[in-house]
Amino acid sequence: MNYGLIGKNVAHSFSKMIHEHLSNITYECLSLNEASFIHLLETKNFSGINVTMPYKEIALPYLDELSPIVQKTGSLNTIIHKNNRLYGYNTDYHGFMFLLNYYQINVKDKIVAILGTGGTAKTIKTIMETLKCKKVYLVSRDKKKPYISYEKLHSLKNLDILINATPNGMIDHEDLFLVDLDAFINLTWVIDVIYNPLRTSLILEAQKRKIQTATGLLMLVAQACYAQALFFDKKFTTQEIIETYQKLYFSLINIVLIGMPGSGKTTIANALNHFNKINISTDDEIEKLENMTINDIFKNYGEAYFRKKETEIIKKYSVLFNQIIATGGGVVLDAQNIALLKHNGIIILIQRGIDKITLNNQRPLAKNYEELKKLYETRINLYNQYSELVIDNNLSIKKAIQRIEELIYESLSIKRT
Repeated sequence: MNYGLIGKNVAHSFSKMIHEHLSNITYECLSLNEASFIHLLETKNFSGINVTMPYKEIALPYLDELSPIVQKTGSLNTIIHKNNRLYGYNTDYHGFMFLLNYYQINVKDKIVAILGTGGTAKTIKTIMETLKCKKVYLVSRDKKKPYISYEKLHSLKNLDILINATPNGMIDHEDLFLVDLDAFINLTWVIDVIYNPLRTSLILEAQKRKIQTATGLLMLVAQACYAQALFFDKKFTTQEIIETYQKLYFSLINIVLIGMPGSGKTTIANALNHFNKINISTDDEIEKLENMTINDIFKNYGEAYFRKKETEIIKKYSVLFNQIIATGGGVVLDAQNIALLKHNGIIILIQRGIDKITLNNQRPLAKNYEELKKLYETRINLYNQYSELVIDNNLSIKKAIQRIEELIYESLSIKRT
């Protein structure tokens, strides 16, 4: 192997996609146990590797030279093999610094809590101290010094910034609500270094409360650029890093369409084919699963059964990326559906006047305008509550598509330095 990522489980990493985009190289992602990882270090059968949990600290004794930042943080994530010697670096440090600058997060004189005990948490703690935060706490469920417990964390009413550096909420990991954000009266930022899913439950809970958030995808891209700078003795400009991040984000994000039956979700989804995303209709997937029409499902098994199957389909597709998901009109009736879809998707409400919706006998709950009006009245508040972007589809499809493109690109244009 020349270049790659090593960790205990890296099956869901985006690193291969990023590194091969940045340079014309083959970049492998290998899940190794500790013994195999140590053997790789001892044989030195690589040119440059990135290291993720749980090996950011385990690797230290096997290296010949450690950068000053590695010595300071006690953690590394990049190893270069040169002239039969191993050199250790910490590009996570620079990646997190880049994230702070991009979002203009000022930590000076702030009270900061970092969830986690691993190398990433220690790296971020070093950054907080370097940037002169007022007080930094490391939080752990183990309740061992120098860490504080989660019970103690909730007593820090004046906490300014909360940072998650644990795997809690990561794909294929537990997703526990360890923190009650309502406990903090001054909380202005929640940062989560996890990038898969794109928005963890912690990030979604913060956004519900209008707390500013930053996710781990930008840090991942930035640290990869700094790692390649070490691999190949090259530099990436700030703009190149930002553009790489935005391209990656757009290639991953799901576009989720919600709205009344007949509002034009399927038509708009089909018209967005130039986005090169996979089209999914949850109603179509339910019909395939049950081998019968939606009408027949309602007739034979009832609405409760249909809603159960709807959630099953959403669980299946919400963990995937790069999709346009057209949902059924009643998807908003279960808050769990929306939470699942928001992890990797942006929720767009397609609005259309009731008088412009064409009725047909394939809609089990809206066979006439009276039924349609009742559905609208019971769902409109939920549509407005859950949507992140709103599209007026009372005009032409062309104008609706144009507006969707504008809003999605605007959502990427976050204020930055």
